[in-house]
Amino acid sequence: MALKLTKTMKNVGLGALAVIVLLLVSATVWNVSAWMNRDTSVDTSRSIREEILPVAKLATYEYNFTQIIHHASTNNDNWFKIDLPFSDNKFIATIEGVATIAVDAEQMEIDPVFEGDKLAKVGIKLPHSQLQQPIALDNGSLQVYEQRDGFFNPVTLDDYNGLLELTQEEQAAKVQESGLLEQSDERLQELIAHQVHSIYGDDVQIDFSFIEA
Repeated sequence: MALKLTKTMKNVGLGALAVIVLLLVSATVWNVSAWMNRDTSVDTSRSIREEILPVAKLATYEYNFTQIIHHASTNNDNWFKIDLPFSDNKFIATIEGVATIAVDAEQMEIDPVFEGDKLAKVGIKLPHSQLQQPIALDNGSLQVYEQRDGFFNPVTLDDYNGLLELTQEEQAAKVQESGLLEQSDERLQELIAHQVHSIYGDDVQIDFSFIEA
């Protein structure tokens, strides 16, 4: 009886092993088939993105500036709203800063087109270059040329902070009017095109477009 039970257990064990082997073979065949029939355009899209993402992240402009900041006022906080004598104050200084223009490269969309197994064209959709806010000011660079505190009307911290905010606003307006954002877009396309051609060949056509807000 024990002998028959042992043989039965061996048969069950061999059967289970055969099933396991069959499942492993089937899984391997499925994985190979899935790999052979994978969407290569998705793989290429990802690889192109990985190859140009560092370039896009480094494609930044830094606009350095020095701005004169000026404040003057007279104390007229009285019943008649007239300027009080000896109450005028004045503050003149310069401050340095940097305005950074960059692209959110993570928003890029890549659309490769193949002719047979060869990459023939790639569509690249980019976000526009943007001015990073707030504009960075170097408080350590502040150089005061004149400061005069009026009688009961000193230059206050609020006055100073207001001048810094005004500086940021004026520099942002200058960047918008200067054409630097458009130049950054053009420079980004040139860098990306150079990267793609250096990897996939000069005959690959690149179609750029932009994500419009």
